[in-house]
Amino acid sequence: HMANKSKKGLALIEYLIVHRNESVTNQRLIYTFWANESVTNPESALKTLISRMRATLNQISPELGSCIVAERGAYRCACRI
Repeated sequence: HMANKSKKGLALIEYLIVHRNESVTNQRLIYTFWANESVTNPESALKTLISRMRATLNQISPELGSCIVAERGAYRCACRI
C-alpha cells in the first residue's frame, strides 16, 4: 500500500512539473489521480499526498519542498527545472 502511495506521489510531482507554467486546480488533480478510486475525502487525500511529497523533496534538498506551491484551490511547480 505504501509503494502505491509513493507511485502516486511521484506521478503527482511529474504532473506538476509537466504543467509547471500553469496552476493545476485541486479538482483536476483529484480527477486525474483518484478518478477510479472511491476516496471518502479526496481533498484531504490530495493535501496529505502533497505534504508527504514536500517532505520527501525536502530530504533531497531544502529548496525542493518549496517548489510545490499552493495557490487558491490549486497547486503549481514553481522551481526552474
